[in-house]
Amino acid sequence: RNFTTNQCLLRPRTHHHSPRKKDIYTHTTRNKPPPSSLCIEFFFEERMVFSGIIFDDTKRKKSWEKMNKISRTKKALHQHVLPLLFQDKASVRRNHVAVVFLLLVGVCVLLSTTKLAALNNNGMSEDLNEVCKKSVPSWSAKDALEASESIERKIRTRLASESTNANEEEEGFTILLNTFKRRDLLRRSLRHYAKCKDSGRATVKEIRVVWSEQVSVPSAREGDDEKAYFLDRPEFVRYDKHVGSTSIQNRFEKIDDLKTEAVFHVDDDVRIPCGKLQKGFREWQRNREGLVGYFGRMHKLENRNGGVDGTCKMRYAWNDVELFFTSAKRYSIALTKAAFSHAKYLELYSSEHLPDGVREYIDARKNCEDIAMQMLVSSVVSEKNKREEDGSLKKKKGRHRAAVTVSSGWMHYVAGKIDSVFVDGISSGQGHHDERSGCVTDFSRMFGGGSPLDV
Repeated sequence: RNFTTNQCLLRPRTHHHSPRKKDIYTHTTRNKPPPSSLCIEFFFEERMVFSGIIFDDTKRKKSWEKMNKISRTKKALHQHVLPLLFQDKASVRRNHVAVVFLLLVGVCVLLSTTKLAALNNNGMSEDLNEVCKKSVPSWSAKDALEASESIERKIRTRLASESTNANEEEEGFTILLNTFKRRDLLRRSLRHYAKCKDSGRATVKEIRVVWSEQVSVPSAREGDDEKAYFLDRPEFVRYDKHVGSTSIQNRFEKIDDLKTEAVFHVDDDVRIPCGKLQKGFREWQRNREGLVGYFGRMHKLENRNGGVDGTCKMRYAWNDVELFFTSAKRYSIALTKAAFSHAKYLELYSSEHLPDGVREYIDARKNCEDIAMQMLVSSVVSEKNKREEDGSLKKKKGRHRAAVTVSSGWMHYVAGKIDSVFVDGISSGQGHHDERSGCVTDFSRMFGGGSPLDV
């Protein structure tokens, strides 16, 4: 208002922030000081109606240079910086590379930390069998080894006598399918493993369903679907009913008329791809003394007890992140939710060669039967390794392994994680993994002290 010609020459100017372009004014000559001794320039801002900057004769040059610098900075920001961040595709690729680089740096740091922790644990556990050994073990691994070898000879003799063809086409395995009150999962598993056999991708000889439900097994007379439960193929799928017992240890009960030496223990909610299933069987043929499974776990020394018995506290390592950064060769437990073993261990587990109190311990907690089986296998394998090392063959290259893991593939891993969200089971209970750490500690004492899983 009330501008004179010698004060400032003004003209209308458009502004991209202004809803009312006619109210915005600026100098006619850009990037030059105003021609008069006093000029008021109005700027429209997004949250203000007007703001004014006053130039006088003494400070006009310095103030104008400052305004030009701010203007150039804003222009450079809009023309160069913002397109690099949000518009330019090459910049997006560079940002991706930067993110990947930072992730790799984080992984390297985590790996170095894990390796240092592993070195510390190795240093602490070198004398684990001595430090954690109970003074008076009530169980003999040597007797268990002798019993297992006797059972193995008996199984081979029986299978040889039952064989009708002297030149058997190919060694196969029996699937021991464990189920309990999950009929839909049972039907899906039967259909999947039957497909593995029928397609020839896996040498499945038969399926034995571990039936612990205190009701009749599926039958056509009860109105059950013959095809869904494979009742029309009794030579391939058989149901072993356990009367009066719902124990989770029924899966390890002795079966007298098995057709194979190899058995594949599996839960009804686990369906290993056929190709990976056959790969696991081939791996078991190279490690017939141990458990060969698809879900590996570890045990670690938590602390040493300074008590009179010298026992120690163990930790059950199950976390996927911790296991991912650990070599599979360090796995000491192969979970029997999907694992191969020799049939002799079924009879050995069911006999007096299982330490006193183990069965009662497991039934009271409804947990840890797979850890007990691994303890039994590890104890036998460890004793066999000692005997061979003390004998004429003193080479460690041929040592037997008690726990071997094979991969079921990333797709199966991801699908299993998704399915586990919708499937209720024992392992989904609160404190399940903490209880399993206690099982490792207690079983170590029951199986003679020390650390039986260290094979």
